[in-house]
Amino acid sequence: MAFPVVFPLPHNHCSWFCFFFLLLVSFLQLAYSISLANNSSSAYRNPISSCRPDQSIALLQFKSSFSIESVSKLRSWKANTDCCSSWDGVSCDDFGYVIGLDVSESWLVGNIDSNSSLFNLYHLQNVNLAFNDFNSSSIPAGFVRMNRSLTHLNLSWSRLSGEVPQEIAQLTNLISLDLSRLDLVVKTPNTLLRTLMISNFSSLMELHLDGFMGDGYSSMESAQEWLSEITSAGLHHLQVLTLRDCNLAGSIGTSLLNSSSLSHLDLSNNDITHFPQQMFHLPNLKVLKLSGNSHLTGSLPDEFPPWTTLQQLFLTWTSFSGRIPHSIGNLKQLTHFQVGSCGFSGPLPHSLGSLEQLAFLDLGGNNFEGEIPCSFSKLSRLKDVDMSSNRFVGPLPSLNSSRKTIELIDLSSNKFSDLSSNKFSGPIPSSYYANNGLPSLIELTLSNNQLNGSIPPSLFSLPCLQEMYLDQNKFIGILEDEEEFPYSFSSPLETLYLSHNLLEGNFRISSLNLQA
Repeated sequence: MAFPVVFPLPHNHCSWFCFFFLLLVSFLQLAYSISLANNSSSAYRNPISSCRPDQSIALLQFKSSFSIESVSKLRSWKANTDCCSSWDGVSCDDFGYVIGLDVSESWLVGNIDSNSSLFNLYHLQNVNLAFNDFNSSSIPAGFVRMNRSLTHLNLSWSRLSGEVPQEIAQLTNLISLDLSRLDLVVKTPNTLLRTLMISNFSSLMELHLDGFMGDGYSSMESAQEWLSEITSAGLHHLQVLTLRDCNLAGSIGTSLLNSSSLSHLDLSNNDITHFPQQMFHLPNLKVLKLSGNSHLTGSLPDEFPPWTTLQQLFLTWTSFSGRIPHSIGNLKQLTHFQVGSCGFSGPLPHSLGSLEQLAFLDLGGNNFEGEIPCSFSKLSRLKDVDMSSNRFVGPLPSLNSSRKTIELIDLSSNKFSDLSSNKFSGPIPSSYYANNGLPSLIELTLSNNQLNGSIPPSLFSLPCLQEMYLDQNKFIGILEDEEEFPYSFSSPLETLYLSHNLLEGNFRISSLNLQA
């Protein structure tokens, strides 16, 4: 690097001019030297834009070891092309090393073992091999070669089997591990967890073990033991835990109450019998799925505090009972409220209309009664609604706010009757069909009620409507042949049920011009 020259101060005009000239030259020399130094440093740091040859060779060898369908992602993997920019499922770092490999659902068929060229990609951070067919190969121990870099590993639904290699326990940088739906040979879940040495995964944030069933695993205390094993492993960063279809039985105990970072818990389709109510109050819990535990009893807490973060609640096909608390309105982020086929009863709280984000609502198959609160009409994001098989009475709910988003409505097997309060002279609220009605509606089920009046003709012209069930009501009107039939069928309607009403006239099925 050049340094500026120091000059004594001049005493006349000429000297002043020379002084400034030399000073300018010195400054430009300094700037040029700094620029050269920066360019040299930049040249050292600049990324290699294309894939390194050894990386593309390893990937092509990996591809050649499988039978591949024409629709596979790997059809874009071709020699003499850049694997970093043009190969599906491949991502690279700034120096051309492959760091991400997502070949999930790529129709790969064949064996995989520790000699696979996959394990020559030492910089891999994210590996997703899910939904392929590895012919019941064992989980390769070769993953241990990536122990310094690998953070995400997904082997789910890939037809891997056998024992879990102990080398997996050396992947201590894992953030996410998914071994769901594999045919693993382990006597008990605890054996699996101990083989994994799960306490080694101190950085683990996601653990997916869906579909695991150990041999002869049916102890009523097993659910509590397994969850205790997980929570005692010191996984302080664990956010997602999914254990669907794991044959877990009995009470889950209270060990999960210490998992303050937990945001997603899925224990669906087990044989759990008790769930501590305090779990609803975990500070970061966003998704709770308990559906399919038919012996699981309990009730919703009386108080959901305003700071509750819950976004999705699935309790369908459990034995939960009691009433929906008024504090349900505090769940401002709730998008899914699925409590169908439980034992809930009583009227719906008016606060249900405060769930501004609610899109999926399943209240079917319970013992709810009374009228649906008028606040229901404020729900502007509803997409799928099932209130069937309850004891609701009174007018159908207006859907003015959500008419553009709703796709499915099932209000069958209730006792809805007078609809005049919806400002329509007939029995079905105008929000269901006026001004293009419910433009996204695919299925409408109003069977087995006490609906009356005539069927609005424009109901048959909803642009997406495929199935409509209006049977077992008290609709009136005259159905004649295609010359006099008052309804215009411009929708893709495929299924229509009108039986057991008070309709009259001679009616030919050809009048409907149904699509199927």
